[in-house]
Amino acid sequence: MPMWAFLLTIVGGLVLFGVIYDQINKRKKRKTPKNLSSSQMVYTENYLNEVRNDISGPQ
Repeated sequence: MPMWAFLLTIVGGLVLFGVIYDQINKRKKRKTPKNLSSSQMVYTENYLNEVRNDISGPQ
């Protein structure tokens, strides 16, 4: 088997695996609720702010 055919098979297999993996993850992705109450929005914003501050470290 020529070397180019072997490499083409390996690269093609990796690309195919990536496409299939991406499609499976897109199907599993959860939808976020569109209509949140004001208390839920405040809670979510506070949580995201805390996570952002934890990631950036102490100041």
